[in-house]
Amino acid sequence: MKCAYLAAEGVHDVTFLGRLLTKQLGFAQVQDRPQLDARWTELLSNYSWPMKRRVSKQVIEDISRLSVPAPVFFQSSEWSLAISNAEGISNLTARIQRDLEPLFRAQLSLDAIGVFLDSDAEPPMQRFATLRRELQSKVTELPSIPESVGLGDISPTTPQVGVFSMPHPKANGTLEDLLLDCAQHVYPSLLGEARQLVDRRSEFLTELNKNEREEICKPAGAKKAMVAVLGAFLKPGKPISASLQDHRWVSEQTLLSPALRPLLAFLTKLLEQPTPRPTYAQTPLQGT
Repeated sequence: MKCAYLAAEGVHDVTFLGRLLTKQLGFAQVQDRPQLDARWTELLSNYSWPMKRRVSKQVIEDISRLSVPAPVFFQSSEWSLAISNAEGISNLTARIQRDLEPLFRAQLSLDAIGVFLDSDAEPPMQRFATLRRELQSKVTELPSIPESVGLGDISPTTPQVGVFSMPHPKANGTLEDLLLDCAQHVYPSLLGEARQLVDRRSEFLTELNKNEREEICKPAGAKKAMVAVLGAFLKPGKPISASLQDHRWVSEQTLLSPALRPLLAFLTKLLEQPTPRPTYAQTPLQGT
């Protein structure tokens, strides 16, 4: 069985990627440690998991509830895969370094490594260039990404390595751009109400102090607020990741969206899956 390691900026990215893997690419989340490929033991040693379940007379370590930011594990007929939460772009290289060092020490052979970025604060190519330099200087065991391999491409190295920028490599943006597109397909009326509320944010800023205004005034603040409104309505009192996991953000309707094509194509190529035959019209992707 092949092994793949993915790293993303935050827990919402991890949850969304996991849903794409299970809904489109034939993966299932690994719930119990006995089901996990033993080659991930070294990676697990970096983390703790608080949940234990009793099955018959046996106590099972529930790795689906690993303490944040521990990886989430998935498996298909051909792949065992971990997705790691870096807890922010500034921690991404350090997280990859921390996760991969014990694997390289144990001489675990990885077949694929994928890194997922947002590009809200700077152009995608600039962010990619910075990450490439950081990986080459700090994660020395990782094969260098050739200059000929661009953002969204897969390197012909061992392991093969690819970097993808949300929503797609040719557009500034974040995961929220994809989430809002998905919401337009399955929750259009709710999205419309959330958009109207957030579009009126200037009316409320006078009630907020500098600290309270900080997040909503960031480049992606309005989009994140709309997603948060949707998540709070669908799953009151729960984090957005719970709604992403339980509701129709990734579903038959949304998987047909042209906006998801670049990300699905990247995952498919990274994991050497047969390219799914599209059942939708081949309309041009906006922003490309």
